[in-house]
Amino acid sequence: SARAAGIEVPETAFGLSSVFLDACAVSDGARYKYEPKETLTKVTPAMTASGLVARQWLGWERDYPLMREGVDWLLQDRFKPEWDSSRRNIYEWYYVAQVLHNIGGDRWRDWYAQAASEVCANQKTRGSGKPPTDIRGSWTPSTIAGVPPGEHLYEGGRLYMTAMCVLLLETP
Repeated sequence: SARAAGIEVPETAFGLSSVFLDACAVSDGARYKYEPKETLTKVTPAMTASGLVARQWLGWERDYPLMREGVDWLLQDRFKPEWDSSRRNIYEWYYVAQVLHNIGGDRWRDWYAQAASEVCANQKTRGSGKPPTDIRGSWTPSTIAGVPPGEHLYEGGRLYMTAMCVLLLETP
């Protein structure tokens, strides 16, 4: 992003980013955890997607074998976007959208259609109509049994949830 904006970035920053990603990598770089010392149980779709998008920004091509392997893992049925289940994780969906958009093709279109449908179907359409309590157009960070803690519902609240939903929807 800095380079695209014409901001000079030392090459060492990119090299150090790769070193950090290598330290968080699992399966030779097809999956990721948040911090190097975490256990393998901390490998998640959210961290894998954010690691893979960082790799894309650092030069991995869409047909790079570890990119393909990581994307195949992210697109398993058990991670399919579903709002009313333990699968809902807007943070994760945002990063998966970034990775898949950069790759393109039918897998991106199919995944995005499912995710966008789930997000749009759960946008609030009713509210008081009176500022500042009108919630129309937002998304509720309501507690859903089993929602992964990585969604950051409690930390971010309605504003965070709405911002993440909008960011996901604007990906294309």
